[in-house]
Amino acid sequence: MPTLAQLDGGKCYVQILPDEVLVTIFEIGSTSSDDSYFPIIVSSVSSRWRQISLSAPSIWTSIHATVYDENTLLFFERSKSRPLDITIEFGNPPFSSRAHRDLSDAISANSFRIRAIIARSKTLDAFRDFAAPFNALPFPILTHLEIDSNATDCLAHHAPLFTGVKTLQSLVFPKCLACAPLGSELTHLEIRRLRCDVEEFRTIFETSPRLHTLILYKYTRYQEIQENEPFPIQAPSLHTLIITFDKEHRHYECGCLTSCLVACNLKRLEVYQTYKSASSYFCFDHHFRVYPALESLKIVDCILHAENSSFIQKLYNLTSLELFNTDHASLWESSESGDSSDHVPWQNLTTVALTDTTIPGKSQMIQAIRRSCIQFPRSFTLKVDEDYHDGAAELHSDLPDAVLVFFKREPKPLIWYDADQDEEYGWSDRDPDEEYGYFDDDYGTSDSESEFYEGGSFFSYRRFGRVREYVDL
Repeated sequence: MPTLAQLDGGKCYVQILPDEVLVTIFEIGSTSSDDSYFPIIVSSVSSRWRQISLSAPSIWTSIHATVYDENTLLFFERSKSRPLDITIEFGNPPFSSRAHRDLSDAISANSFRIRAIIARSKTLDAFRDFAAPFNALPFPILTHLEIDSNATDCLAHHAPLFTGVKTLQSLVFPKCLACAPLGSELTHLEIRRLRCDVEEFRTIFETSPRLHTLILYKYTRYQEIQENEPFPIQAPSLHTLIITFDKEHRHYECGCLTSCLVACNLKRLEVYQTYKSASSYFCFDHHFRVYPALESLKIVDCILHAENSSFIQKLYNLTSLELFNTDHASLWESSESGDSSDHVPWQNLTTVALTDTTIPGKSQMIQAIRRSCIQFPRSFTLKVDEDYHDGAAELHSDLPDAVLVFFKREPKPLIWYDADQDEEYGWSDRDPDEEYGYFDDDYGTSDSESEFYEGGSFFSYRRFGRVREYVDL
């Protein structure tokens, strides 16, 4: 096949591009390319490209470090004084002593300009040893820290990590709150698995008074809350709460510390269950207080019983309700609570999303929406999984004034924990936890099953365990 230059009389238009245009192209490529070696590649194309790339420190600021990458240290040098974003992969086998020391020394020497650190490790021992030299160093511009591991033990034997960090805004952490570098600037917190008492949970909000978003991927009961001991936990800044409950929470008598959370400004709540069966029971009353400002509620893999109806109907500012794989027949029943206020259930609800129109609750929902829209006329939107066209058509015939929108929900699981293969790497969920002396079967996972998580785009970049699919719903 002839080249562009051969087709146009020997001219190559790339070569006549101004240097500043090439720099812009290289900058876009370095941030959008899946290849972490992009700067190395473009600097090897020609002498001109090499000269341009070496004089453009902005294309060397994203560092992806592995034990086998001999070019990692070049990024530190060629980025000059620019802020750095570093991703570290601790593979199997772990870092060699020389590579370990060189990279750790480079981070220590450049801690003043590191903006983000993402560390991925199958075991936490490698990260403990690696971070030891710079654990107490100041990181004056570090705003994002993500430590990704499926290990069951504590990250730093309950010793605080990154004690010199004062500007952290976003934190993704495996487990132990005692190690987590919480701070006054933190606005986004994700915890891989959480099992704590009331005071530890309270510490999150007292230490991070600006916390806007809290995501708990696996939350297990640790301390039973008695009715005469409410232990209120104030979280006035919390806007978004996304939480996955394990099978321990399906019991009616569950006294959960999340019920202590006073979040008067919470706008968005997403509730997931890792265990669903005909006998499973999840009671909102025992897990949450009524959030007066809540506008968006998403419920995944739950069976809603009659006791949940009055609780959810008291969310008078609710505008969006998403019911994914959730039996919601009892949700729409008229409340018998005798509430004498002027508020009427569903009076502000404008959007309902369903993934499966065959799950019980469709007829009850239609009647409730009809009543509400007659009393409070407004536009209404129904969002339905595009795989259920027939059920959606029936819904639309019963609610002809509603706007019908189809959305595509990926059928494959987003994150797949294969417990059988995890034993090969010592990741088995049956490993005892040194911290509390319990087994991860408490989380609802056993070696005889694979655990599936499905959710929204907030999961799409996580790599807990082995991620089989990257899905943005």
